[in-house]
Amino acid sequence: MKPTAPLKTPNINKQWRFFNHTFLCRLDPWPSCLTRAYSKVGTEFRGAGKIIDWNIEDRLSEISVPTLLLSGRYDEVTPACIETVHQGISGSKWVLFENSSHMPHLEETEGFLKVLDEFLHDIESNQELGSNS
Repeated sequence: MKPTAPLKTPNINKQWRFFNHTFLCRLDPWPSCLTRAYSKVGTEFRGAGKIIDWNIEDRLSEISVPTLLLSGRYDEVTPACIETVHQGISGSKWVLFENSSHMPHLEETEGFLKVLDEFLHDIESNQELGSNS
């Protein structure tokens, strides 16, 4: 289903709420930063919208920079989908947050920041080793 106008049917709105609170962000209530951001996007953003047919799987091998893939166990972008991206980007690192959906930076903030810090530290360490050669 690709909505083209604001959703006015109560049943549809209930289904969107269920979807969003299951696969987008499992926190209840949502953090104010998310509700503000979500209120500003158009309906074409919801449910993949304009990117529903977008596929760059055949170009993933062109990515040659350190790549960190982050996803949640309950993410609308399923682990199977992220696995495809992970396999397509040589040397990528993938971290699956077990208690998150699409927003581990909000749902598991401490773990997210730890993973990000370690990834950036590893990149900086590798760059320093390369410059001393």
